[in-house]
Amino acid sequence: MKAIFGPLVDGRTYRRLVYLLLALPMGTVYFSVLVAGIAAGLITAVIWVGVPILFGMAVAWRATAAFERRLAIWFLEAKVDPTPPSLPKSAGFWRRMKALFTEPFTWRSLAWLILKFPLSAASFVIAVVFIAVGVAGVGAPLVMLFIDRIHLWPGTYYFEGPGDTWPLVAGGVAILVLTPHVIAGLAWMHRRGVEGLLRRSAAERARELEKRTTVLEERTRLAQELHDAVGHTVTATTLQAGAAGHVFDDDPEYARKALRDIEEGGRRALGELDRILGIMREEDGANRAPAPGLESMAGLVDDTRRAGVPVELHTAGSTGDVPQEVGRALYRIAQEALTNVMKHAGSVETEVSMDVTPSEATLSVRNEAPSQPRPASSPLGSGRGLVGVRERVAAYGGTLSNRPTESGGYLLEVALPLYRPNVT
Repeated sequence: MKAIFGPLVDGRTYRRLVYLLLALPMGTVYFSVLVAGIAAGLITAVIWVGVPILFGMAVAWRATAAFERRLAIWFLEAKVDPTPPSLPKSAGFWRRMKALFTEPFTWRSLAWLILKFPLSAASFVIAVVFIAVGVAGVGAPLVMLFIDRIHLWPGTYYFEGPGDTWPLVAGGVAILVLTPHVIAGLAWMHRRGVEGLLRRSAAERARELEKRTTVLEERTRLAQELHDAVGHTVTATTLQAGAAGHVFDDDPEYARKALRDIEEGGRRALGELDRILGIMREEDGANRAPAPGLESMAGLVDDTRRAGVPVELHTAGSTGDVPQEVGRALYRIAQEALTNVMKHAGSVETEVSMDVTPSEATLSVRNEAPSQPRPASSPLGSGRGLVGVRERVAAYGGTLSNRPTESGGYLLEVALPLYRPNVT
């Protein structure tokens, strides 16, 4: 019994009915505007006036289809994403137009808006007829209070009194009980149409997933850049400021030099921060200042030395043969390693070595034992720094080794292949 009479008190039935009643006027407007706009665009396309008209129509019908998706979700509980597939970003009118008209969702949207007109007309008529006949049958005894007879059909059987109309009442009740099931069936056809034409295809879902993955990877890369660049400068600045404070009265010249180094390092950090934030905001010209690479390794060592760490740089092979992407990764790894030497070992003898062969580039950062006992942990720590180093090495198919040395210091060794297909 619940399956038969339950839809009568189910709120979904009346939401579906509202959708079906609104579908006809909306479908009529869609169809009329589409036919008029597309016809005008095609007719005037020969003089190029129709091109922007067609472009505008395609944008409009995609937006309308997106609205239809939301209506289907709200009223019909359609299983579709609330937002349609986005178009790839393209510069220039013609590229945007090509992207728009080669996107499958554009044409599936048009197909649904055209199909909606006959489907909504048929649904509207069926729903209204069932409701009207059912209400008329149930209300027949009331009607007999105002008229003498009711003809079932002109010239055929008729009813002369309220007591004679019980077949009409029974038929009306049966039809009203059946009407919610009819409405559910009509709504199902609309929902299937939306789900079939307006949901993302497998290829579109794969493309959206790839796009989101690319964005996440880029954000992770920029977060690593920010951590490495700013972290190194802050660490060096902290050490220099501490040293300047200790000798401020006894050696003011050294203190002034430390302050100048802090100022210079702060400016570089601000430049790095501005470059990275510019990329995140996708600003024009954000990439004009390239990320530092092997050509900046000597400056990195000098900065570390000014921070109070006696560090030497040794290079073997031609660093000019190292691809820019690999060089940037090696620079950031060396920067993180030297930052952690300053954090965890202090002012100890440190050696940075670069060895470039025709097939790979090897970086090693070795520091001596600190003068005072330190906690038994890696100079790279266990936080984001070590994670970032591992991710960089893994991204380029390289190898990483970090371990204590026999003298109580620490050694980090990284080897990255110079040429590998599809390096990102």
